[in-house]
Amino acid sequence: MLGLMVCLMACNGQSSSFTFALQGDTTARVTSGSAAHGSVNDAGYLSLDDGAWSIEMSLGGLAPGSHEIAKNSGDLTITRDDTGQAYRASLGGSCTVWVDAHGSSNGDSLVARFDCTGIRSTSGAAVDVSGGALSTHIDDSANDLTKPAGP
Repeated sequence: MLGLMVCLMACNGQSSSFTFALQGDTTARVTSGSAAHGSVNDAGYLSLDDGAWSIEMSLGGLAPGSHEIAKNSGDLTITRDDTGQAYRASLGGSCTVWVDAHGSSNGDSLVARFDCTGIRSTSGAAVDVSGGALSTHIDDSANDLTKPAGP
């Protein structure tokens, strides 16, 4: 089943990738593996995972330009899959996400960069995120609606 899912993504050219550095209570330089997969919908909800790390963002839309994330305003979560350690902007800290210009159809690529200061885990650990970058594709069921045939 996993092989089929990987093939569907890779065979359709819908690959995803991410990279970022963590500094603070945890230090790591992360670059997604070739198994990275995920997507973003029109509301700006993004989910990426490569089996070792995952990133989720709630941007409040996909408009190109700057998106600010802070407690009570969107969210960004970075999780180390093997330990379950998760850092969330909703627990403290803030992030700036820059979304490049992009198309609006399913399958169109979305590229973004992000940096965060002081995002926290449930255990109280804090990290800064620098040099964050990601690439994925748009996938939203609302884009599948067809226009009715008209005169």
